[in-house]
Amino acid sequence: MRIGLLLVLAAYGHAASDYTGQLGYRFELMESTQRYVADGPGHRVSLSSNQVSLTLRSRQIHMTFEGARRGVTLAAEDLLPGRTHHLEGADPAAWRTGVSAYRKVRYSEIYPGIDLVFYGNGKMLEYDYVLRPGADPASIRMRISGADKVRIDAAGDLVLGTGEQDVRWKRPVIYQPGEQSRSVEGRFALDNRGLVRFQVGPYDRSRELVIDPVLAYSTYLGGTGNEAIRAVAADNAGNVFVAGITTTPSLPVSHAVQPAYGGNTTALINGDAFVAKFNSTGALVYLTYLGGSGDDFATGIALDSAGNAWVTGGTSSSNFPVSAAAFQRTYGGAGGNGLMRMGDAFLSKIGPNGDALLYSTYLGGSLDDVGTAVTLDSAGNIYVTGSTRSRNFPVLQPLQAEFAGAGGEQEFPKYEVVPFDAGDAFITKFAAANQAMVYSTYLGGRLDDMPTTIAVDSAGSAYIAGHTLSTDFPTTTGAYQRVNRGSNLDENIFWNFGDAFIAKLNPAGNQLVYSTLLGGTGDDFISSIALDSTGAAYVTGATCSTDFPSTVGVYQKSMRGPSSAPVADVLIGDAFLAKLNPTGTGLAFSTHLGGTGDDAGTAVRLDALGNVYVAGFTDSNDFPTTADGLQRAFGGRGQQNQNQNYGDGFLVMFDAAGAKLTYSTFFGGLFDDEVMAMALDATGNVYLGGSTVSRNLNTKSAFQPAYGGFNNVSRVHGDGFLTVISGFPTPPPVVTGPSVAGITNAASFGAGVVSPGMIFTLFGKGVGPDAVAGAALAPNGTLATLIAET
Repeated sequence: MRIGLLLVLAAYGHAASDYTGQLGYRFELMESTQRYVADGPGHRVSLSSNQVSLTLRSRQIHMTFEGARRGVTLAAEDLLPGRTHHLEGADPAAWRTGVSAYRKVRYSEIYPGIDLVFYGNGKMLEYDYVLRPGADPASIRMRISGADKVRIDAAGDLVLGTGEQDVRWKRPVIYQPGEQSRSVEGRFALDNRGLVRFQVGPYDRSRELVIDPVLAYSTYLGGTGNEAIRAVAADNAGNVFVAGITTTPSLPVSHAVQPAYGGNTTALINGDAFVAKFNSTGALVYLTYLGGSGDDFATGIALDSAGNAWVTGGTSSSNFPVSAAAFQRTYGGAGGNGLMRMGDAFLSKIGPNGDALLYSTYLGGSLDDVGTAVTLDSAGNIYVTGSTRSRNFPVLQPLQAEFAGAGGEQEFPKYEVVPFDAGDAFITKFAAANQAMVYSTYLGGRLDDMPTTIAVDSAGSAYIAGHTLSTDFPTTTGAYQRVNRGSNLDENIFWNFGDAFIAKLNPAGNQLVYSTLLGGTGDDFISSIALDSTGAAYVTGATCSTDFPSTVGVYQKSMRGPSSAPVADVLIGDAFLAKLNPTGTGLAFSTHLGGTGDDAGTAVRLDALGNVYVAGFTDSNDFPTTADGLQRAFGGRGQQNQNQNYGDGFLVMFDAAGAKLTYSTFFGGLFDDEVMAMALDATGNVYLGGSTVSRNLNTKSAFQPAYGGFNNVSRVHGDGFLTVISGFPTPPPVVTGPSVAGITNAASFGAGVVSPGMIFTLFGKGVGPDAVAGAALAPNGTLATLIAET
């Protein structure tokens, strides 16, 4: 069991922000006092055998361990490279030279079966209580002195007031690792003697218990204009790539293929697209504009095996940057919409360092076209989807050769104009080798059809999903739902979505493997899709249909949110998560997710253990959260859109059956915060991107710790934000089988050939330690059960 705690320093009257050293925490032994110390900006942590001290500018806070074992020894672990010389004062005899530094300090057996470990995690200072199976967390008792007040706040954090600054210990997060990882409830508690303890819910005491996802880093990204992150991708080295929209001419560009802002937006909403890359510590690798003199915005991003970023979106710029080998070098045109002017879709490839535009092309006809999502297959082929109003959109080997139609949105009385006509969906595949078009096709009926997301399986079949108003949207025989069940035509509603749809194309792109609708009698839309290894599709979005299909045994069977909009311009309802079987003929499960306000899922991802992650935004202050959530209380709403409150972002983890909410948290400040994109990596990190107008968003190790601002228009983005939450379950390492390195006689350790009756020791990979390692004693005098990491 590991009770992991993160220390946070908060200036009085300001939002809390984690205090971290810019070079990471280094523990050094002060031989004169036998204390280990680590310095951060404005503070020092000092560790002795019976006490931990935090020295601030003018205060000291001490933590002592009630009932701890006497004579606990401290041991430094994980030697850091290099030595430090402290040449302080005029007396060389007092100088300390060649001082070693360590990443960890361990209190061994501070309580029976319990170690306490302090360590630097990147730029964070954390400490864990490590409980072996059978150890009792109730034996841990900490006494705090030096603080004006000790309290537990609404988020479950332990707050130590000091007048000028608060010290905050983040609420512990608890789970039991392994193949069947599960969350465990736990929290701080103050007893009647003022001692800090842990309350831990039921768990398997024969297994290790880990108490830890933490906020790895969180940053604003924006200037005085409007910014929004609309797409996120991550690699397994901890690098994260984001793409979105900016109207700020002075973003902090770095290693940019386009260092200068090119946009000249009239709506103060789009401006230029931007693309940025951050490394595993949250440091900026590159940030570049991408756009011409019109309106440009990015909506999708995907990575290839070389670390190149493929980006799609929309542009009304006739001088959008294109490459010499572009499929379409000239702007096709714009038109066909009421309030919104889209122009052409685009597809661009940016090199891994951000300073090379390796490929870039327009993709569109003479009217409005927009790219909404992009993905790659294992061979590096590129798939783009979006919507088009153009009857001359480029097609090749198509499933549907002709444009089928547009419309279906009601005229909005306030503006006496239809807000947006999507037209038909398109799906286009480009070859990895030379970006030649492999296929391109329309897909749609006589009204609006809008794809929002795309995925591709191991066979090269592309899946798209979105929403449609077409009653003749093409569906396949045996599909789960073939009839469009309708749309909410309330005159107060600005957007109508119709029903959601999911369609699977064969690898050649000229046949539908399956195509199904998904929805009720209100409005329903899908915003994101993910595939498992069987080809089952997981989708999330939102529904205001009281009869949206749900299945038996799921987490939330019925709708809790609004189904009518007497005053609002946008009606969203509840978020949902649904799993479609691999043939598209039925639902494996379907569950609502939400509170009494509007909730929408905007991204869905799967991990290798079968857990399903959903991210989005919620205006429900009763949105369900779990005891281990980073933020259990609703932060606030307003100021982002005059017609719609987005409230807070959220992140949820479901079990594989959609029956249990294993983790759930708000993420947001005082005003509107939208999580619009999410990525996962293989090391337990979840990456969230979106937009916010909250000036008190929880930032940490931030590239940009402070809110930048916004243009006050009808649709305000505020700043973009990127948040990384780490510590989620990861699968056990893959065992590839033993590799024998050598055999020795077990008595003499002499190398030789195995003979009958001989007792021998075998060394190698996957069978034990690579080198000879004998028995060892644990600190309590018993025989160690872990030798050479085996």
